[in-house]
Amino acid sequence: MRVHLLHVGVSWKEQRYIKNNLVIVGREQSGREFYTWASTGDRSWNSTLIKGFLDDRPGALQGYDYEPGVIGGVNTYEIDENDVFVCAIGDPAIKAKCSKTIEEKGGRLST
Repeated sequence: MRVHLLHVGVSWKEQRYIKNNLVIVGREQSGREFYTWASTGDRSWNSTLIKGFLDDRPGALQGYDYEPGVIGGVNTYEIDENDVFVCAIGDPAIKAKCSKTIEEKGGRLST
């Protein structure tokens, strides 16, 4: 499996030279599953770094041993220009709210 984090307006040949920071929004089951999928897939074509999880709740990954950990909250995280976000939240209303917040702050969401 591959993590496809594509940049609009950039040719597919140039995609492999872009360094992305993957930020997973949500740390519950969907977020942990996406992390496992992304960290074990073949990403050799792309230099994507799994930067970590965003979650507004303290101790969001308590009891789980994930190397990147929680790097901030959706409302407080400062977006880096190479960050690409995957919203791994099951509840449609919460997912829409988090996605809107990230987009309003200039973040790029990947599907």
